[in-house]
This record gives sequence, C-alpha cells and structure tokens, in this order.
Amino acid sequence: MDKSYNRYSQNDIRWNRKRIGTTTLTIGGHGCLITCIAMACGKTPTEVEKELVFTTKDHPLGGGLILWEENQNKEYFKQLGIEFVERYQTFSEEKVQDYCEQSNMIPIIQVQTKNGGVHWVLPIGKALTWRGKGWATNDPWSGKREWKTVGFGAPYVRTLGWVLLQYI
Repeated sequence: MDKSYNRYSQNDIRWNRKRIGTTTLTIGGHGCLITCIAMACGKTPTEVEKELVFTTKDHPLGGGLILWEENQNKEYFKQLGIEFVERYQTFSEEKVQDYCEQSNMIPIIQVQTKNGGVHWVLPIGKALTWRGKGWATNDPWSGKREWKTVGFGAPYVRTLGWVLLQYI
C-alpha cells in the first residue's frame, strides 16, 4: 500500500515560524498534526492552519490543539475537502491498516518520542523492517518517507492513539 501524499516538513522556512491559532506555538515546533493534514489534503500547513480552530493557551490541556468537533460542526474541515470521523485514544494496528488501504480514509498516528514528547505521523502502510514490525510513514518533522517502528531501539517509545479523517 502506498498512498501518494505530498511530503512537507513542519520545519520548512516557508511556514516554520507561523503561529498556530492565537498561541505563541509555531508550526515548526508544534505543527506535526497540521502538517500531516496538509500532506493528506494537498494544501500547505499554512493553508490548513488558517482554516481550523485551536485551543487557546488558557485551555486545560494547553494551546494549539485542534478542536475536532468544533471544526467539524462549523464545517471548517469541509473547506479542506475532508471531514473528521473519530479520535481514538487507543491504537489498533488492524484498523489503521484497514483504513490505510481505503483510498478515501486518512488515518494519522500519534506516538510518544524517546524524550517524552508527542508526535504525529501520516501512515502509508505497514511493513517488516530490519528493526521489526513498523509503518511506512510520511514524517512531518523531516518531510521524508520513513520507516517507523515502536519499542526498544526505535524512534518512538509507544503508540498513543490516532485520528481518522475522510475525504469528501
């Protein structure tokens, strides 16, 4: 399975200093999910950021988070040619793989990094790598297609959850 998404890096000088919503956070520092959505939609991260509503710095979870239901209810996602389906707090390899194989579905995986941070990657499909079971992804940090594994010696400690979007 190989979805042909655009590849963007959140660190691209064209948008890495662009602020997310009304926060002081930038796409370069915290825009991995925005960049994943941009890759899937064929838009730039700046175009995606402009269309969506985010939490403010006073939000209990912090600023710069996408408000999924609010964006769906106000039809902001529709302007990007997608709709929000569901946010999953637990990871299911089988479901993500099934959705990767459906041309109208966009799963995006949330992972925990070695330093305890959270990162989002856009999966293209599952594969066996020299490190073991992993995913072929478009990684918004580097802007490259990479093989990502989870576990000992891997770039990510664990998979935290995922979000499912759909083309309309």
